[in-house]
Amino acid sequence: MNKYFLIIILLFPVLAFSSENKITIKLDDHVNIELEKEKFEAAGKNIVYWDDSKRAINLIDGWLLFGTDANIPNYKLVSAIVTINDVRFKLDVRGMYEPWWEGNPPQFKLQKFGKIYKLRGHFSAGAGSYEVEWQLIEEKSYRTVIEGKI
Repeated sequence: MNKYFLIIILLFPVLAFSSENKITIKLDDHVNIELEKEKFEAAGKNIVYWDDSKRAINLIDGWLLFGTDANIPNYKLVSAIVTINDVRFKLDVRGMYEPWWEGNPPQFKLQKFGKIYKLRGHFSAGAGSYEVEWQLIEEKSYRTVIEGKI
């Protein structure tokens, strides 16, 4: 009995660590949002700084970055999928960093206009919060707004 208890204790941190990089947010009985983030690795990335001091980042791989105060991010959002009534929409997540921290998942609001859905999300892992909006039309998604908040 004791050896099984030890195995569970040893495995628990791995399971807890792996699950904190993936979350599912259920908006209602028909809408789920699956998010996945991963550690950001600066090696091999094309990072453009504001000036020669290299203290503030402007672009990573040709995209503005959101979620940091212009510093190297810890995490990058790598996948966001919303499912509405069994229809899956893959969301554009380019340039989205520091999407959440433990205990503070992103907040979402979904509105329907005829056959079009509008999904707004608020992302934050601290000071660099940002708002994103996607329109979901005929099984495709289009990111229409992304803006940092001060």
